[in-house]
Amino acid sequence: MKKIIRVTILVLVMSLLGVSSSLAASGTFVTEDGSYETSVATTSSKNDVRISVSRLQRHYSNGASGSAGASMLQARLCSASTGNCTVFQSLSGGSTTFTNMIPSTYYVDIRDSLSDSVISGYVNAYAY
Repeated sequence: MKKIIRVTILVLVMSLLGVSSSLAASGTFVTEDGSYETSVATTSSKNDVRISVSRLQRHYSNGASGSAGASMLQARLCSASTGNCTVFQSLSGGSTTFTNMIPSTYYVDIRDSLSDSVISGYVNAYAY
């Protein structure tokens, strides 16, 4: 019974603080793999989305790899319901922000500006 009460209190506290797993997402990504990197949901009160990348590695077609810079990357958001996408924005500082997004679920799409390699790394996206 104590465990049920603790879980209920934790859920209530998280709800009051506005914490939601759908408002934040993170994981790994690889450019040019044909997949969206992650998804994030916005609400009427949390309609700005911040995307950041880290631990970037460049992978060449000959099997070699090395470090990569965020200036080689751009990100956009694509609506899960309509398929419409924002324009790509530079991730040159390691992050970018999309403001005043319509409440919806969005897929994060990251591309690189390279022709001879792909970039992998860690992506974090959250609505605030």
